[in-house]
Amino acid sequence: MTLLEGRVDDLSHDGRGVVRVDGKVFFVEGALPGEWVSFVRQKRSRKHEIGRLEQIVERSPDRVEPPCEYFGTCGGCAIQHLSSEGQVAFKQNTLLENLERIGGVRPEVLLEPVVGPISGYRRKARLGIRHVPKKGGVLVGFRERHKSYITSLDHCLALHPDVSGLLRPLHELVSKLSCHTRLPQIEVACGDAHIALVFRHLEPLNDEDNGWLKRFADDHNVDIYLQSGGLDTVIPLNPGSERTLSYCLPEYDVSIAFQPTDFVQVNGDVNRMMVNRAIELVEPGADDVILELFCGIGNFSLPLARHAGRVIAAEANVEMVSRATA
Repeated sequence: MTLLEGRVDDLSHDGRGVVRVDGKVFFVEGALPGEWVSFVRQKRSRKHEIGRLEQIVERSPDRVEPPCEYFGTCGGCAIQHLSSEGQVAFKQNTLLENLERIGGVRPEVLLEPVVGPISGYRRKARLGIRHVPKKGGVLVGFRERHKSYITSLDHCLALHPDVSGLLRPLHELVSKLSCHTRLPQIEVACGDAHIALVFRHLEPLNDEDNGWLKRFADDHNVDIYLQSGGLDTVIPLNPGSERTLSYCLPEYDVSIAFQPTDFVQVNGDVNRMMVNRAIELVEPGADDVILELFCGIGNFSLPLARHAGRVIAAEANVEMVSRATA
């Protein structure tokens, strides 16, 4: 294969280095902006080509050693080799470019980015499951980068520590279930007080399966839900015993309840800072009427209502509205 060289001038939306050589655009996995790299052509398409990194000739000062042992295989995180400051800058630049390219707008003033913990922050996730005898049986984790395979995880630095601690026990639990080859995923949701797991199953569970699930729920203090089809099929394993997931915004004396499959911001600390920033900018007063579109479960609407005279919150999902008004 011909060895190519070039300067990385950008990152693609999925974290690959963008290198231009002789008028052609190459996406090179693992390369960072500012670096001079050598690579080989791996795959072609009409608009761009994929390159495999061979050597970093000049390193970026923002390059760091990825903290996770699974980085490079697991698709859960794409740019751990970039410093946390560099990651924030990359995401901000991506947003600004999309605003200008798609919306034709450019902000007059840029506020300081809202940043929070860089590990142990993720309170929502979808874990993939696959039964692969050649790899030892049941695998539980995230999909491999750019592939449909599953990276089997014993722990995860991004997940909430209590969820990360469940990964190895989940391997053992799924292995015991009669339909372990027909369980594609587990949805994870963390409230401030407890955790819910939603098991997607393509075949009915038998009594022994339900027994294993109940024992796991008791041993690990989690609530388990079953999903046999679409979102409307999600039911608690033990109806009537499930606890309400919620998170607090203490500055506004607001507690927001949500279901395991509802959308919530994955980073709770960043969410609180975002809400604070929004209310500081809006400066709601007792005589103000505020309209919020796509309000969801009231993440911004309910705190705003503590200060504004009236908040009109619009949301197309009726179930989410009912939870916001409960």
